[in-house]
Amino acid sequence: FRRVLFRSYGKGAQFFARVAALIGEDKLREQMAAFFNSYSLQTASTNDLENFLVAGSGVDGIRQLFSRYVYGRKPSADEEQK
Repeated sequence: FRRVLFRSYGKGAQFFARVAALIGEDKLREQMAAFFNSYSLQTASTNDLENFLVAGSGVDGIRQLFSRYVYGRKPSADEEQK
């Protein structure tokens, strides 16, 4: 059993909004559909999703979004300026 803080759901929405802003809403929908189809009968990890989105979009900046919004790491000073 896993406990998830209620605010995690808002952070999830914020995370996907940021990904959409980075790669485009249509590309995100396309990638999520492809991810679902690829893992429909398997267990997928957070790392699987991260790698899939980066590979499919070609945008490495997605890793920074995972670091901040999914893994809860504080952004570096360089990332804050972007």
